[in-house]
Amino acid sequence: VVAHGWSTVAVLARPDGFDDGTISALRSWMEPRGFDLDWYPGVDTGALRPVNRLGTSDLADAAAAGTRSAAAAAAFADAYLFAVEPATDARPYPHHFLSARATLGMLRQERGSWLPFAEWGPIAAAAAVVQAAVLGGLCILLPALARRGRRPPTRHWTRLVAYFALVGFGYMSAEIAGIQQLQLLLGHPVYAVAALLALLLFTSGVGAIWSDRLLPQRGAPLAASLGGILAACALILLPLVEALLPAAIWWRGLAGFACLAPVGFLMGTPFALGLRRLTREDDGSIGLAWASNAFASVVAAPLAALIAMELGSPAVFALSAAAYLASAVLYGWRTSPATAPV
Repeated sequence: VVAHGWSTVAVLARPDGFDDGTISALRSWMEPRGFDLDWYPGVDTGALRPVNRLGTSDLADAAAAGTRSAAAAAAFADAYLFAVEPATDARPYPHHFLSARATLGMLRQERGSWLPFAEWGPIAAAAAVVQAAVLGGLCILLPALARRGRRPPTRHWTRLVAYFALVGFGYMSAEIAGIQQLQLLLGHPVYAVAALLALLLFTSGVGAIWSDRLLPQRGAPLAASLGGILAACALILLPLVEALLPAAIWWRGLAGFACLAPVGFLMGTPFALGLRRLTREDDGSIGLAWASNAFASVVAAPLAALIAMELGSPAVFALSAAAYLASAVLYGWRTSPATAPV
């Protein structure tokens, strides 16, 4: 049974169902209190006389579709303006209803009429992306570009900027996606953030130290391998996390470490190897590399969170994989010969 008042909706369910006598009793209780019945088994919607008029039959249509079949419920959710499909572990936001389609539709309405329906979480995340891009560009990227402008130009500097930006974007995106899935594994966001940040910082540092033993030319295959591993994480990490949920928290923590430590180790190598290719340059390339990486990292944090809200954490892992794969393609810019491995 679905009923609503002036500001709330109630859904009642019972194992034995609702017979005519129970429906009559509910109607007798609701009518003097200003509640409206929207749907019950065998309802005649034309005979209803609502007190709190909604203007649409969405509640009755949703209840009818939801009780008919799973396919009917999915079809209703796909056609509905707002996001009302069930929340999943990939996108665990049960109170996030503002879809992109609904946002565009509300912005076309009269000024201010959309405010009661706005969800400030996605709006704040989108505003953070804009602020990070503007302030990061002014405070990080622009000074490096201005400093570089006083020196002779280096060939392929745009590819250099793109490479280090992709590395920073891929690293931060993988970190955001890992935090969301580790939160499910460990059961608390504080545990997930603390554990993953410590893990990635340590393993990435070890990976950067280990990269001193490699020729800089190994950067492209390492970045491509990292992209492939992150693509695999997008496909299998969440099902693995869900399978491990019945285990004790210590086993879940060890499993998360075993899955993400190799990823963190490899994520420490592309940036370090890229910098080693610039060690003999004296035209501002090293500063530009740091600046582009930092700028992309700043922008990636709110952007990855926004993408996770809309598409889910596996999509953020896939985006990180694409960034590292693209960095592998761009790794072949021309610079002076780099130092040999130690």
